[in-house]
Amino acid sequence: MRYVCAWMAIRIPRTSQSRGERTWAQLIFRVPHRPTIKGFEGKFFRTGSRVELADLHPTDEYPLVPLLIEYAGNDRTGRGHRRSNDIHVLWRFDAARSDWDEIARVLSQGPEWVSHLAPIARREMETGQPVIAFVEVAGAVTARVLAVLDSELGNLEAEAAMRVMSFLYDQFTARLMAEPGSASGMF
Repeated sequence: MRYVCAWMAIRIPRTSQSRGERTWAQLIFRVPHRPTIKGFEGKFFRTGSRVELADLHPTDEYPLVPLLIEYAGNDRTGRGHRRSNDIHVLWRFDAARSDWDEIARVLSQGPEWVSHLAPIARREMETGQPVIAFVEVAGAVTARVLAVLDSELGNLEAEAAMRVMSFLYDQFTARLMAEPGSASGMF
């Protein structure tokens, strides 16, 4: 066994805020080299449940650094003939904090989430090291930008604040599309 404190309770991530949402989490054992609808092999858990630390390593064949795929329901954006996007999140367990770090998130309307997350999970399993180290930095920068935005919007009337938000949306989208490897080139 790799952990001394096998009795420690760990919470399985639960991204969905809706209680009625049907969700699941899968501890990844293996990532097939040819993505299939099944996607990954491993043990399933209820999202939000508490498990023992030892449950994150059911056998010695499981990766040293536990990885988890969470199906977090859908984003409820669908209307009429337009379907909502399913949300899948890839998590890595941080033993030092006894908590999970989000590595990647995919919104999809079919099985293509597997082809997006499989290479990331495979690299994580091969190296045992974080592939995307900028997630924490991006979160901190986002929090600072939103704090400034909230402060500025708080000084405006509602209509003016809506116009600012509209202008910002256009500017952020234009910047995103102008970057190499932007969302337009990824899909």
